[in-house]
Amino acid sequence: MASKATEGTPEGTPKPAPKSTDLVSRTKGPSPFGTGVFVVLRSLDPLLQHAIMTRGLGSSLIHRCGASTIPLAATTNVLGLAPHQMIMFSMTAASTIAETFWLYYISQEEMPPEQAAFIAMFHSISNSLNTLMSMCALTSAIDRYGDWKSLLHSPPVVFGTALYIGGILVQTISEIQRRRFKENPANKGKPYGGGLFSLASHINYGGFTAWRTGYAMASGGWAFAALSSAWFIYDFSARAIPSLEAYCEQKVSRLSMWIRWLG
Repeated sequence: MASKATEGTPEGTPKPAPKSTDLVSRTKGPSPFGTGVFVVLRSLDPLLQHAIMTRGLGSSLIHRCGASTIPLAATTNVLGLAPHQMIMFSMTAASTIAETFWLYYISQEEMPPEQAAFIAMFHSISNSLNTLMSMCALTSAIDRYGDWKSLLHSPPVVFGTALYIGGILVQTISEIQRRRFKENPANKGKPYGGGLFSLASHINYGGFTAWRTGYAMASGGWAFAALSSAWFIYDFSARAIPSLEAYCEQKVSRLSMWIRWLG
């Protein structure tokens, strides 16, 4: 006997998917305007972080909150940044490059303008928080601005930087491997479980979480890294992964339905 949820529904017809909370469109196709919005906003982020560190934007905000900042560096590079600040700036710039590369050369899905703006703003806000944490004396992973050698004496900076590099490489390489698999017409509709994805079903999400955690660790130390990691793990497990799995299940259900009808 059919339940109320399926009564009147033709056998084999997939159930309507719940409202998606996925931030990534699953509709394949070009979206030049949305892509342009994303690239422009993400490209502005390194400039924003530089301004926070060097134009007094960050220090004035920290002082207004009643906290103090790390004393200004005695020596800086041509960008006006101390070594630790340069690491923060480089992490922002590298993530911008990696995500622009993903959008242009890996992703096959549309990028609507509103979605592009939301994702770009999320990254800018997260990066700005990291920058502020690195500047505040109460939260920074360092206690003073020194030379490059002095950073080796800060475990959060060393381990955070290594985790950032490893995470962003894992995310990017795994996405490239999956894209090459999908480009083969013989693999159309097949799930990819090779390469780095043979280690974990959502290794790309793991890489993203790793570099985000490393970024937070190098800027705000162990406690801030733990909070950042917990947030992204929760977000992926409660939102992103269930949304992706629901999409895949619906896709497989539709494929099975067409096979039965054509057979």
